Amino acid sequence: VFARAIDGPHAVQLLKLGAVGVIPEAVEASLQLGGRLLEGLGLSDDAVVRRLEELREQELERLKAAQEEGS
Repeated sequence: VFARAIDGPHAVQLLKLGAVGVIPEAVEASLQLGGRLLEGLGLSDDAVVRRLEELREQELERLKAAQEEGS
């Protein structure tokens, strides 16, 4: 099951219920806004993409760790 969560705590709850892929809306919206800001500041498209990928990966790791703590 892939799911859209409202925020981080909701994502953890969905993961505990068996979802295998969860995207927190608030996090993704913030990343997209941050990406636009970085583009507006003149960063290259490649640099923006790399940074957003790093941040998404960090968020996924944080969610996995939170899920494991609650197990």
